Amino acid sequence: MTEQSSVINANLDNNQNNLVKTNQNVEQTNENAEVLTEAPVVEAPVAEAPIVEAPVAEAPVAEAPVAEAPVAEAPVAEAPVAEAPVAEAPVAEAPVTEATSEIQTPAPQPAQRTRQDIPIAVLSKLKEVYDTNGVIQAKVEDRVRGGLRMSFEGAPLFLPTSHFSLKSNPTEEELIQSVGAVLNVEILEINEDAPSHKRNIIVSSKNLLEKKFWDEIKEGQIIEGPVTSITTFGIFIDIGGFEGLVHISRMSRKRVDSTKTFCKKGDKFKAVVVDVDKSKKRIGLSLADLEPSLFENVADKYPLNSVHKAVVKRFVDFGAFVELEDGIQGIIRNPDLSWTRRVNNPKDILSLEQEIDVHVSAINPDKELLTLSYKLTQPNPWPEIEKELKIGEEKTATVVFVKPEGAILAINDVDGFMPKSKMGPLGKGKKVPFKKGEQVEVVITDLVASSQSLILEPKDVPTPKANDRDDRGNRGRRNWDDRPTSIPQIQPSSNEVANFAFSDMLGEDTLKKLIGE
Repeated sequence: MTEQSSVINANLDNNQNNLVKTNQNVEQTNENAEVLTEAPVVEAPVAEAPIVEAPVAEAPVAEAPVAEAPVAEAPVAEAPVAEAPVAEAPVAEAPVTEATSEIQTPAPQPAQRTRQDIPIAVLSKLKEVYDTNGVIQAKVEDRVRGGLRMSFEGAPLFLPTSHFSLKSNPTEEELIQSVGAVLNVEILEINEDAPSHKRNIIVSSKNLLEKKFWDEIKEGQIIEGPVTSITTFGIFIDIGGFEGLVHISRMSRKRVDSTKTFCKKGDKFKAVVVDVDKSKKRIGLSLADLEPSLFENVADKYPLNSVHKAVVKRFVDFGAFVELEDGIQGIIRNPDLSWTRRVNNPKDILSLEQEIDVHVSAINPDKELLTLSYKLTQPNPWPEIEKELKIGEEKTATVVFVKPEGAILAINDVDGFMPKSKMGPLGKGKKVPFKKGEQVEVVITDLVASSQSLILEPKDVPTPKANDRDDRGNRGRRNWDDRPTSIPQIQPSSNEVANFAFSDMLGEDTLKKLIGE
């Protein structure tokens, strides 16, 4: 009976040990399953966990007293049924091994394009084109950073964005649309220092396009483009990369008061090329030439010698521009501003926006301009002036202004001219010896009413003595009274040959000219 009890206890101990091992295996299996579920790739080293089972099996030996627990119940004997999952536990290790292999195997990388060496024959051809400033045709392969990738007979080329067109900054759409096109280009640079497969060959089409542009642009052409900038003197229009100037005087046949109110940046206009300066790369344009002429019937509306109302619009050095109606202008020159005054500045007579009467003196349909007169709308005072002022009279005059030729002086609001030649010793030197506003005693030396001319000279100007004039007049003059009255006898000289002199070869008229007769 004692031996049977010992056997039963031994079986119990074995069953208990097996149960502990089964529980440990189940726990380990659950841990492996959790590891695989959470992150099988990162936790791959968990596959080594079964190695820990060896020390775990020894742990129950020290706790043999536990066998005294009333575990002798029959159900304990069924514990080996739990060994089924233990046998299956190694199966769970398969995915762990697979996860480890996935980590160690690097992900496939995209294959990098390797640049091939440029064929020697192609490179030699490109160098010859470069040395001779020649032109090649290359195909645009792709839009890349900074420009376009091109090819020529298998050789890669690079065209920078700034050398693609005449524009400094072409649009992205223009660059992309060029892919697949064949362009004429010139070679800017061949990098000789780099290896053949890394050699950069820089090309450009800008210079070729620029040369073509200046060869084709002609006066009279009609162009169209947007306004790129606006200034006080006109507007600039883009012509495919170059700019043309429309001066304010050519913006319209009607008067343009302000360029800023006329248009805005980006507005498109058609214009006529009126001037091309290839050396300075300047282009003059006109919008007015595309408008209908306002001067077609101007002669009927403003006939010669007719008088009309006009408004002063602007001043120039030589006169004033007035407007008869919108788009119809005329010029009044300084001499036509006053009967009695020698006008140097038109602002002394007129003011801006002043309404005046004007007389039509001439019509210029080519320049679309009327020549007008302001003084002809007023009575001519010179017949009365001729009665009041007499030649030889002494007057006090006021200096109005001076110029290199002389001085303008006023007598009773009538301007007279004192030439520098009339000033005598006072006129010596480069400067006129009078100042504006100075009072001068003068003598009237000439007055012509028909030409509105009054000539003056200073009073008490010392005159040179008569003897001095005679002496000056005789200086350097030949005394013609000493001329021979007959042809002198030419004496034989050593130059004679066989009694023949050089004078014998000349006619009588020629001899007279030689001796001054």
